[in-house]
Amino acid sequence: MPAFGRTSNRRLDTCHPDLQRLFREVVKVFDCSVLYGVRTTEEQQALWAKGRTGPGEIVTYCDGIIKKSNHQAREEGGLSLAADVVPYYAEPPHIRWDDDTRFYRFAGVVEAYAWAMALNLKWGGDFRRLKDLPHWELIL
Repeated sequence: MPAFGRTSNRRLDTCHPDLQRLFREVVKVFDCSVLYGVRTTEEQQALWAKGRTGPGEIVTYCDGIIKKSNHQAREEGGLSLAADVVPYYAEPPHIRWDDDTRFYRFAGVVEAYAWAMALNLKWGGDFRRLKDLPHWELIL
């Protein structure tokens, strides 16, 4: 049975308890990795800069100050309402960004578990302007 490694567990520990519960169940049936839980303002600003003042493509519309991300804790030492979780492959490369089909299959599993746990969840793959396939956020 798949399980999170130390890094994924550490990142997931920075998320709301409902996200922790959800993904600790999901990983048992669909191997995955947690890329982000909580982000600092500085980390969010660095992501916002991509494709604007830095190299790369735009990956977020949240600048971390005027518009905060759900990855940012609402209070000091708080937990994130969002997690970036990706399907994991046993063989390298472990993350395959070009395999949309696997992301959509993974999303179906996550959404089924969220429904069974009565969690209101939003997936970044459903975003209108900028698809964010790893992104999951809890709606409270």
